[in-house]
Amino acid sequence: MPYIPVITLDTSIKIGLWHTMEEEKTLYNMLSLTEREEMALSKCTSPKRRLQWLSSRCCLKETLSPKEFVEMLSDEDGKPYLYPATHHISVSHSKEMAAAIVCNSYDVGIDIQEMRVISTDLARKYMSEGELAEENEKDRHFIRNVVWSAKEAAYKCRGKKDVYLKENIRVLNISTLIQDEGINIVIYPPSREPLFYIVEYAFYKNYVYTYCVASPI
Repeated sequence: MPYIPVITLDTSIKIGLWHTMEEEKTLYNMLSLTEREEMALSKCTSPKRRLQWLSSRCCLKETLSPKEFVEMLSDEDGKPYLYPATHHISVSHSKEMAAAIVCNSYDVGIDIQEMRVISTDLARKYMSEGELAEENEKDRHFIRNVVWSAKEAAYKCRGKKDVYLKENIRVLNISTLIQDEGINIVIYPPSREPLFYIVEYAFYKNYVYTYCVASPI
């Protein structure tokens, strides 16, 4: 079984990873998709995308436990939810890895990324000039990967499409990121009050995964 139960924060929050080693048919047979889920899968036209969709679904199923698993749908902003609603959920995938988080009480977000060298041109697509100025050469590789993933996790936790990683989401503690226990993030939605999140991060092999729970700070 490629499922990896990595974190149980308490009885209400669980995180799991899935190392995809199966073919598409094997993953498909592990699930009992509803008609609406079959429609969602049919929109994934590339074999790679279908494999990622199925592995994310298998990861979520195991994290919830099969006895509790129900239909997974997406709202108008693309945020996944369960029907009927039993938990708040979030899923992510990168290469052969998938990740899932479930929580009883609060909105959640999770992201997983393969650690890689990120050019400055690419970093400028999701980091502000002020954030880039706080980097140090020694930790640049670490910072760019973790910041990208953390912003994605916070974005997914909020679950609305009206913000952008570079323009509306800021990491407040880049200069002390390695020493700090969490990543302090503020989201500036248009014409609304700022939202503050703490995003945690951890590693599995050559991957970083970040997760966020929208409980009061």
